[in-house]
Amino acid sequence: MFKVLGNSMPVFKPLFTWTLFGWMMSKIYAFISYNRRVIIPTAPGTSKNEFQPSFRLEYRLLYLVFTWIVTAFILNKFSALITDLVQPGEWYREYFICGGQILFQAVVILLLNPQKVWEYLGNMMTISLAGALLLVPLLIINSFVSITPVANAVYFIVVAGLMFAEHIRRVKLIELSAALSITWALYRLLILALLTG
Repeated sequence: MFKVLGNSMPVFKPLFTWTLFGWMMSKIYAFISYNRRVIIPTAPGTSKNEFQPSFRLEYRLLYLVFTWIVTAFILNKFSALITDLVQPGEWYREYFICGGQILFQAVVILLLNPQKVWEYLGNMMTISLAGALLLVPLLIINSFVSITPVANAVYFIVVAGLMFAEHIRRVKLIELSAALSITWALYRLLILALLTG
């Protein structure tokens, strides 16, 4: 593909024919391909699943680490906007909270349906990443104008509500117990109580 692009855009040909660039793009493609089912899930047994690549644990683990780091980084930045309502913490607090949810939910899914542990965790972290990305516009706006902590918190609650709705939808789609959505919400409510207490 890059050879074709290099011929149609000669200015980029040196980049597209560079071996290291080709290797990096192949890894990025594999990273997305092997996690497609948890990025955009489909119901089991649908024709779309026939064209999905087989599962590779190393790419799923990499996806979990990637989404964990990006999500925690954004939440760390956002937490500074609501310090009047939530106790300020060290820079690593959000990394522990996000990592804690992965471990907490991993225990729950292992008890309920160990065969789907990686599928569920991938879906859960896609939801976390999507929620964090929805906070980015408000981070940008706050860099230009000052928005009250209460308004920022209300926006955060709306995003959390959307995440919860998506969690319920995905759990149902991949045919898992609704208990996972309950424990997902309970973990977050427990953390919120600790941060505001």
